[in-house]
Amino acid sequence: MAASAPGVRLLKLFQRRVLLVADVVETRAIWDHDGTGVWPGDWGRSAALLAENGFTAVLPNMLSGGMAHYPSNLLPRSDAYDTYGDQIAECLNACAPHGLAVHVWKVNWYLYDAPQGFVSQMRAEGRTQKDVWGRDVDWLCPSNPLNRELERESMLEVVTWYNVAGLHFDYIRYPNDTYCYCDGCRARFEAYRGAPASNWPLDCYSGTLHDEYRDWRALQITQLVQEVHDAAKALKPGILISAAVFPTYPDCREQVGQDWVSWVEHGYLDLVMPMDYTNSPAAFADLVTSQLAYVGGRIPVYPGIGVSSPGLSVDQVIVQVLETRAQATGGFTIFNLNMTAATEILPWLGRGLTDPGATSSVTPAPIPSRHGATRLLGAPFPNPAPGWTRFNVDLPRELQVRVRIFDVSGRLVATPIDQTLPAGAHRFTWSPPRHAVASGVYVLRLEALGCTETRKLVWLR
Repeated sequence: MAASAPGVRLLKLFQRRVLLVADVVETRAIWDHDGTGVWPGDWGRSAALLAENGFTAVLPNMLSGGMAHYPSNLLPRSDAYDTYGDQIAECLNACAPHGLAVHVWKVNWYLYDAPQGFVSQMRAEGRTQKDVWGRDVDWLCPSNPLNRELERESMLEVVTWYNVAGLHFDYIRYPNDTYCYCDGCRARFEAYRGAPASNWPLDCYSGTLHDEYRDWRALQITQLVQEVHDAAKALKPGILISAAVFPTYPDCREQVGQDWVSWVEHGYLDLVMPMDYTNSPAAFADLVTSQLAYVGGRIPVYPGIGVSSPGLSVDQVIVQVLETRAQATGGFTIFNLNMTAATEILPWLGRGLTDPGATSSVTPAPIPSRHGATRLLGAPFPNPAPGWTRFNVDLPRELQVRVRIFDVSGRLVATPIDQTLPAGAHRFTWSPPRHAVASGVYVLRLEALGCTETRKLVWLR
């Protein structure tokens, strides 16, 4: 298998155990968009691939707003079902020997893969969405009681028929902020508020009823999450309810009616997977920090890493996985299980970062408490650094602090800090211009309180 030069360097570091491996039980999950594994008709091969490379859970897309990969009594059956058989059963049978948890993923509301006859039927019955200008879209309207029943009962059909570890919501939202303004939404909104929306739909979209309508719209999505949670737990108390959600809150509540923080607060979710799809390590880190703050430790947050979207190299994936460990999320979720992931990503992760047989090293906390601290300068992370790194300075009192970075010859490369800092823990990011710093070994040196501390840093370009 060919590999990029950075991939080869990282593999060597894995073999020397320079890079961190998890020191706790970690959920290593992956979404499977097609719902048939990498090799359609051979779920056993995909399950073996995941297990061999240290993954613990798979989220296969087995149903949508108008399609099912199993013999559903409620939704049209897919071509994959007709060709390869019951994909939920095949997936479960393949994953069970490896101890892989299967969380069945449903694309809610969206009719992208539904037979045209089903879409036409839904539209004729007034069950699809319209935007503020009256244009149709192939999504079921969340406020329609028949649609909510179909969504709920199709997910409960899975719980009733199969011994799955979890149910997973996706597209649990509106398409964008211009939906839905169908006639049914108007009637149901007016009934909800007990008064007419006379200048429909403009008052609700951008006028005096804007805030009230956005609240009502979010409530339609939340009601489905609550109903599925309550009914699924009644059928199988140990089942885990999770959702793939937009990464930025509360923007997603305003734009697409996805009030996922309230779902966490009300106990409707057991796990949440924000889709933190970015190729920027700093942006990824900031998103995870924000999401952990919103969740407040109520449930696990397993950040989504966008291997397929926006598209990441193995080096970039490694950096983002390490960030989830630095922030102690307890797990991560990769998108997507396809041939690229199978051949270019998972085998490299399995050689070190997710190696099931790897011995552990200590995973650092993101910002340590100064109480009981024995060093002022924290270890840089990630290390090796792929173009940026972070480090902490932990001070017992206000001090003049200088941190400089030297190469192995003793040449000064940068001075990230030269200032007076108050007592407490401080986080700094060093991200020099691209190509300004060559690959190699560097030394961070802190001078404060009449003493000097150093940390080694490996820089990769």
